[in-house]
Amino acid sequence: MKGRFWPTWSELKELLPTIIKASVLGVGIGILPGAGGDIGSWVGYNSAKNGSKHKELFGNGSLEGIAGSEAGNNAVCGGALIPALTLGIPGSAAAAVFLGALTVQGFASGTNLFGKYADMTYSILIGFIAANLLMGVFGWLLSRYAVRFAALPSGILIPVILSLSVIGSYAIRNNVFDVYVMLVFGAIGYLMKKFDFPAAPAVLALILGPMAERNMLTSIQMCKGNIFVFYFTRPLCLFFMLLIVVTLLSPILQKKKKKAAENT
Repeated sequence: MKGRFWPTWSELKELLPTIIKASVLGVGIGILPGAGGDIGSWVGYNSAKNGSKHKELFGNGSLEGIAGSEAGNNAVCGGALIPALTLGIPGSAAAAVFLGALTVQGFASGTNLFGKYADMTYSILIGFIAANLLMGVFGWLLSRYAVRFAALPSGILIPVILSLSVIGSYAIRNNVFDVYVMLVFGAIGYLMKKFDFPAAPAVLALILGPMAERNMLTSIQMCKGNIFVFYFTRPLCLFFMLLIVVTLLSPILQKKKKKAAENT
Protein backbone atom coordinates (compact mmCIF):
# COMPACT_ATOMS: atom_id res chain seq x y z
CA MET A 1 0.00 0.00 0.00
CA LYS A 2 1.56 3.27 -1.13
CA GLY A 3 0.77 6.87 -0.33
CA ARG A 4 2.10 10.04 1.26
CA PHE A 5 2.95 9.88 4.95
CA TRP A 6 3.42 13.61 5.61
CA PRO A 7 0.66 16.12 4.80
CA THR A 8 1.40 18.81 2.26
CA TRP A 9 2.20 22.33 3.44
CA SER A 10 -1.25 23.60 2.41
CA GLU A 11 -2.93 20.73 4.30
CA LEU A 12 -0.81 21.42 7.36
CA LYS A 13 -1.75 25.12 7.35
CA GLU A 14 -5.41 24.16 7.08
CA LEU A 15 -5.13 21.64 9.94
CA LEU A 16 -3.08 23.86 12.28
CA PRO A 17 -6.07 25.74 13.85
CA THR A 18 -7.83 22.41 14.45
CA ILE A 19 -4.72 20.92 16.08
CA ILE A 20 -4.20 23.96 18.33
CA LYS A 21 -7.86 24.10 19.40
CA ALA A 22 -8.05 20.35 20.10
CA SER A 23 -4.74 20.44 21.99
CA VAL A 24 -5.95 23.25 24.26
CA LEU A 25 -9.18 21.35 24.92
CA GLY A 26 -7.20 18.15 25.58
CA VAL A 27 -4.96 19.85 28.15
CA GLY A 28 -8.04 21.25 29.91
CA ILE A 29 -9.68 17.82 29.99
CA GLY A 30 -6.45 16.21 31.19
CA ILE A 31 -6.40 18.56 34.18
CA LEU A 32 -9.83 17.25 35.27
CA PRO A 33 -9.36 14.20 37.52
CA GLY A 34 -10.72 10.99 36.02
CA ALA A 35 -11.58 12.40 32.59
CA GLY A 36 -9.05 10.50 30.46
CA GLY A 37 -8.04 10.28 26.82
CA ASP A 38 -11.38 8.98 25.54
CA ILE A 39 -13.10 12.25 26.40
CA GLY A 40 -10.21 14.29 25.01
CA SER A 41 -10.39 12.36 21.75
CA TRP A 42 -14.13 12.79 21.31
CA VAL A 43 -14.12 16.46 22.33
CA GLY A 44 -11.28 17.13 19.88
CA TYR A 45 -13.18 15.33 17.12
CA ASN A 46 -16.41 17.17 17.90
CA SER A 47 -14.69 20.58 17.97
CA ALA A 48 -13.02 19.81 14.63
CA LYS A 49 -16.36 18.84 13.11
CA ASN A 50 -18.17 21.91 14.44
CA GLY A 51 -15.49 24.24 13.08
CA SER A 52 -15.08 22.49 9.72
CA LYS A 53 -16.27 23.76 6.36
CA HIS A 54 -16.36 20.18 5.06
CA LYS A 55 -18.59 18.33 7.53
CA GLU A 56 -19.62 15.84 4.84
CA LEU A 57 -16.10 14.33 4.93
CA PHE A 58 -16.34 13.38 8.61
CA GLY A 59 -16.78 9.64 8.94
CA ASN A 60 -15.17 9.15 5.52
CA GLY A 61 -11.50 9.81 6.31
CA SER A 62 -11.50 13.53 7.10
CA LEU A 63 -8.02 14.85 7.90
CA GLU A 64 -9.56 17.42 10.26
CA GLY A 65 -11.35 14.67 12.18
CA ILE A 66 -8.15 12.64 12.55
CA ALA A 67 -6.10 15.71 13.57
CA GLY A 68 -8.69 16.90 16.13
CA SER A 69 -9.18 13.46 17.65
CA GLU A 70 -5.49 12.61 17.96
CA ALA A 71 -4.42 16.09 19.13
CA GLY A 72 -7.06 16.04 21.87
CA ASN A 73 -6.15 12.50 22.90
CA ASN A 74 -2.40 13.21 23.07
CA ALA A 75 -2.78 16.53 24.90
CA VAL A 76 -4.65 14.79 27.75
CA CYS A 77 -1.41 13.05 28.81
CA GLY A 78 0.42 16.31 29.46
CA GLY A 79 -2.63 17.94 31.04
CA ALA A 80 -3.02 15.05 33.49
CA LEU A 81 0.48 15.73 34.84
CA ILE A 82 -0.37 19.32 35.83
CA PRO A 83 -2.59 18.49 38.85
CA ALA A 84 -0.47 15.40 39.60
CA LEU A 85 2.79 17.33 39.95
CA THR A 86 1.41 20.54 41.48
CA LEU A 87 -1.40 19.28 43.74
CA GLY A 88 -0.80 15.55 44.04
CA ILE A 89 -4.15 14.86 42.33
CA PRO A 90 -3.69 12.55 39.31
CA GLY A 91 -5.77 13.41 36.27
CA SER A 92 -5.81 9.83 34.96
CA ALA A 93 -5.06 6.23 35.96
CA ALA A 94 -1.66 6.41 34.25
CA ALA A 95 -0.85 9.66 36.07
CA ALA A 96 -1.83 7.99 39.38
CA VAL A 97 0.63 5.15 38.77
CA PHE A 98 3.29 7.65 37.70
CA LEU A 99 2.70 9.79 40.81
CA GLY A 100 2.95 6.70 43.02
CA ALA A 101 6.32 5.83 41.48
CA LEU A 102 7.57 9.38 42.10
CA THR A 103 6.35 9.30 45.71
CA VAL A 104 8.35 6.12 46.32
CA GLN A 105 11.43 8.01 45.10
CA GLY A 106 10.80 10.77 47.65
CA PHE A 107 9.06 13.27 45.39
CA ALA A 108 6.39 15.48 46.99
CA SER A 109 3.96 17.64 45.00
CA GLY A 110 3.55 21.29 45.87
CA THR A 111 5.51 24.53 46.08
CA ASN A 112 8.93 22.84 45.97
CA LEU A 113 8.33 21.59 42.44
CA PHE A 114 10.96 23.85 40.86
CA GLY A 115 12.98 24.31 44.04
CA LYS A 116 13.88 21.30 46.15
CA TYR A 117 12.75 18.81 43.47
CA ALA A 118 13.89 20.84 40.45
CA ASP A 119 16.21 18.12 39.15
CA MET A 120 13.45 15.52 39.15
CA THR A 121 10.89 17.95 37.71
CA TYR A 122 13.08 18.97 34.78
CA SER A 123 13.98 15.32 34.19
CA ILE A 124 10.26 14.54 33.91
CA LEU A 125 9.70 17.40 31.45
CA ILE A 126 12.69 16.42 29.28
CA GLY A 127 11.64 12.76 29.41
CA PHE A 128 8.13 13.74 28.33
CA ILE A 129 9.51 15.64 25.32
CA ALA A 130 11.77 12.70 24.41
CA ALA A 131 8.84 10.26 24.73
CA ASN A 132 6.75 12.31 22.30
CA LEU A 133 9.60 12.50 19.80
CA LEU A 134 10.16 8.74 20.01
CA MET A 135 6.43 8.14 19.66
CA GLY A 136 6.54 10.16 16.43
CA VAL A 137 9.50 8.17 15.11
CA PHE A 138 7.93 4.78 15.92
CA GLY A 139 4.59 5.97 14.56
CA TRP A 140 6.29 6.90 11.30
CA LEU A 141 8.06 3.52 11.10
CA LEU A 142 5.01 1.38 11.96
CA SER A 143 2.14 3.34 10.40
CA ARG A 144 2.76 2.05 6.86
CA TYR A 145 2.15 -1.49 8.19
CA ALA A 146 -0.61 -0.67 10.68
CA VAL A 147 -2.65 1.09 8.00
CA ARG A 148 -3.13 -2.27 6.27
CA PHE A 149 -5.66 -3.20 8.98
CA ALA A 150 -7.95 -0.42 7.76
CA ALA A 151 -7.95 -2.03 4.29
CA LEU A 152 -9.20 -5.40 5.56
CA PRO A 153 -12.62 -6.43 4.19
CA SER A 154 -15.65 -5.74 6.37
CA GLY A 155 -16.39 -9.47 6.38
CA ILE A 156 -13.23 -9.97 8.45
CA LEU A 157 -13.31 -6.81 10.57
CA ILE A 158 -16.93 -6.96 11.73
CA PRO A 159 -16.79 -10.51 13.24
CA VAL A 160 -13.48 -9.72 14.98
CA ILE A 161 -14.74 -6.41 16.42
CA LEU A 162 -18.06 -7.99 17.48
CA SER A 163 -16.25 -10.89 19.20
CA LEU A 164 -13.92 -8.54 21.08
CA SER A 165 -16.87 -6.34 22.07
CA VAL A 166 -18.77 -9.33 23.50
CA ILE A 167 -15.71 -10.60 25.39
CA GLY A 168 -14.86 -7.12 26.73
CA SER A 169 -18.41 -6.28 27.87
CA TYR A 170 -18.72 -9.65 29.65
CA ALA A 171 -15.24 -9.50 31.23
CA ILE A 172 -15.86 -6.18 33.04
CA ARG A 173 -18.33 -7.65 35.56
CA ASN A 174 -18.75 -11.28 34.38
CA ASN A 175 -22.38 -10.47 33.67
CA VAL A 176 -24.29 -11.59 30.55
CA PHE A 177 -26.68 -8.64 30.95
CA ASP A 178 -23.80 -6.31 30.01
CA VAL A 179 -23.50 -8.16 26.70
CA TYR A 180 -27.19 -7.52 25.98
CA VAL A 181 -26.70 -3.84 26.83
CA MET A 182 -23.75 -3.71 24.43
CA LEU A 183 -25.82 -5.28 21.64
CA VAL A 184 -28.74 -2.88 22.20
CA PHE A 185 -26.49 0.18 22.15
CA GLY A 186 -24.70 -1.22 19.10
CA ALA A 187 -28.04 -1.32 17.30
CA ILE A 188 -28.81 2.22 18.49
CA GLY A 189 -25.41 3.36 17.21
CA TYR A 190 -26.12 1.76 13.82
CA LEU A 191 -29.47 3.57 13.58
CA MET A 192 -27.83 6.87 14.60
CA LYS A 193 -25.27 6.46 11.82
CA LYS A 194 -27.96 5.49 9.32
CA PHE A 195 -30.10 8.55 10.10
CA ASP A 196 -27.12 10.96 10.42
CA PHE A 197 -27.30 11.56 14.17
CA PRO A 198 -23.89 12.62 15.56
CA ALA A 199 -22.30 9.91 17.71
CA ALA A 200 -19.81 12.12 19.60
CA PRO A 201 -22.35 13.81 21.96
CA ALA A 202 -23.91 10.44 22.83
CA VAL A 203 -20.52 8.86 23.59
CA LEU A 204 -19.51 11.85 25.73
CA ALA A 205 -22.81 11.67 27.62
CA LEU A 206 -22.25 7.97 28.36
CA ILE A 207 -18.71 8.64 29.62
CA LEU A 208 -19.42 11.84 31.55
CA GLY A 209 -22.90 10.89 32.84
CA PRO A 210 -21.77 8.75 35.81
CA MET A 211 -19.10 11.33 36.76
CA ALA A 212 -21.65 14.15 36.66
CA GLU A 213 -24.12 12.11 38.73
CA ARG A 214 -21.55 11.30 41.43
CA ASN A 215 -20.44 14.91 41.72
CA MET A 216 -24.03 16.14 41.73
CA LEU A 217 -24.81 13.88 44.71
CA THR A 218 -21.66 15.10 46.47
CA SER A 219 -22.65 18.74 45.98
CA ILE A 220 -26.19 18.06 47.29
CA GLN A 221 -24.67 16.49 50.42
CA MET A 222 -22.36 19.49 50.85
CA CYS A 223 -25.19 22.02 50.61
CA LYS A 224 -27.41 19.91 52.92
CA GLY A 225 -30.36 20.08 50.54
CA ASN A 226 -30.32 23.85 50.05
CA ILE A 227 -29.43 23.60 46.37
CA PHE A 228 -30.54 27.01 45.08
CA VAL A 229 -28.64 29.01 47.69
CA PHE A 230 -25.56 26.83 47.21
CA TYR A 231 -25.52 27.14 43.42
CA PHE A 232 -26.85 30.65 42.77
CA THR A 233 -24.76 32.55 45.33
CA ARG A 234 -21.33 31.31 44.26
CA PRO A 235 -19.53 33.08 41.37
CA LEU A 236 -17.85 29.89 40.15
CA CYS A 237 -21.18 28.04 39.96
CA LEU A 238 -22.76 30.95 38.09
CA PHE A 239 -19.81 31.02 35.67
CA PHE A 240 -20.22 27.33 34.82
CA MET A 241 -23.99 27.74 34.47
CA LEU A 242 -23.36 30.55 32.00
CA LEU A 243 -20.99 28.28 30.05
CA ILE A 244 -23.69 25.58 29.92
CA VAL A 245 -26.26 28.07 28.58
CA VAL A 246 -23.81 29.39 25.97
CA THR A 247 -22.95 25.82 24.91
CA LEU A 248 -26.62 24.90 24.51
CA LEU A 249 -27.49 28.06 22.58
CA SER A 250 -24.41 28.22 20.34
CA PRO A 251 -25.65 25.64 17.74
CA ILE A 252 -28.94 27.54 17.38
CA LEU A 253 -27.14 30.87 17.01
CA GLN A 254 -24.71 29.37 14.48
CA LYS A 255 -27.61 28.06 12.39
CA LYS A 256 -29.32 31.45 12.43
CA LYS A 257 -26.06 33.16 11.50
CA LYS A 258 -25.53 30.70 8.64
CA LYS A 259 -29.08 31.22 7.32
CA ALA A 260 -28.68 35.00 7.53
CA ALA A 261 -25.41 34.76 5.57
CA GLU A 262 -27.05 32.58 2.91
CA ASN A 263 -30.00 34.96 2.55
CA THR A 264 -27.71 37.92 2.07
